[in-house]
Amino acid sequence: MRLQLKRIIGVLMLPALAAMLVAAAVGAPAAGASEFKSASFPVTSLSEGLGISTFLSESLNSVTCQNSHGKGEVTSSTLAKAIDLYLTGCKLIVEKSSIGKFTDTCVPDITTKQLDIVPLSKLNLGTKTGVLILPITGAELASFRCGTEKKPNENEVEIKVKGSVICESTPIGSLVMISKIICAAGATHGSQEFTHGTNPQGKIVEAHLTAETTVFGIFKATEKDSQETNEIVKYSQLIEQTA
Repeated sequence: MRLQLKRIIGVLMLPALAAMLVAAAVGAPAAGASEFKSASFPVTSLSEGLGISTFLSESLNSVTCQNSHGKGEVTSSTLAKAIDLYLTGCKLIVEKSSIGKFTDTCVPDITTKQLDIVPLSKLNLGTKTGVLILPITGAELASFRCGTEKKPNENEVEIKVKGSVICESTPIGSLVMISKIICAAGATHGSQEFTHGTNPQGKIVEAHLTAETTVFGIFKATEKDSQETNEIVKYSQLIEQTA
């Protein structure tokens, strides 16, 4: 299912290939590859979602959150981490199920797993620069439940968002205290705008998101998922992401 989240590096933001991708991200940067630059590391960060965050699945089921917040740090030239990332005011909107359409509240607020954030260049073999976001361990970006508050065991849905996501980052090539991370959906339901990019070691890495739902008496499915996020990130000192 497709969930849209507005956040990153504290974003929610949100890897089936986690172990492999993290391994590929370790090592010295290749010539001309994107990397983080600062006078010293780590650089702490705080993130705030700009507007509604949403995950949307290929069947149009979605989780929409009103706001997002997070904190993290850039630990080196090739890696950052989202230490604490959470979304508030979230609702599950089901378009297709055995009992028809319905909307339920997700309680408590959604907290993501701890995430690795890797600088990327040449998104989709183009000129844009961004980041790969994936779980530090395992495949889950987030796991949470949504259901009727008055009848918590009725129509309750457990959702697991797995995989990794690639998002655009701006600005590029200048020292800043504030940056943006933008995750955008693709042209088809459950697809992401950016599917691959070049990591600091010069290797092409891919990202895929899925949403798994285990629902009591409603539906059971694994679907392609996309995330929409617009996050502003404030740093403790000047930092740059090179092109």
